[in-house]
Amino acid sequence: MSAQESNSLARNNPDGSKGVKLRKSYKNHIADLTGKHTIPTERNLSPVVFGPPREEIVPEIQPMDVNELINCFNFDKTPITGIPGFDSSRLALEDNKSSDKKSKKRSLTASPGNVNGNTDPKRQRI
Repeated sequence: MSAQESNSLARNNPDGSKGVKLRKSYKNHIADLTGKHTIPTERNLSPVVFGPPREEIVPEIQPMDVNELINCFNFDKTPITGIPGFDSSRLALEDNKSSDKKSKKRSLTASPGNVNGNTDPKRQRI
């Protein structure tokens, strides 16, 4: 680098005025490369662990009334006719036929431990 180049890149000119401000980053040099160009800041739990306790977050626990709890968890039995106004055909349930086909297909395929009909436990794959 010549003296002229170094003077043009100096922070201060010889007369005392400010020179050309240089970037302290290489982002413009690596912008065309693939991947992430920013280094994530370090995250840790030390501010949470070592910080002052936050008392406003702790909710006050109050006892509940026993009769209220009994009413909340007391369920009536469904009548034999079903729930009035509920249509089970609108649910996305499988047919019995399709589940029978799946079970037959599963039974016909060989299990991983029983390859080529070998039933000898010493020859089964683990």
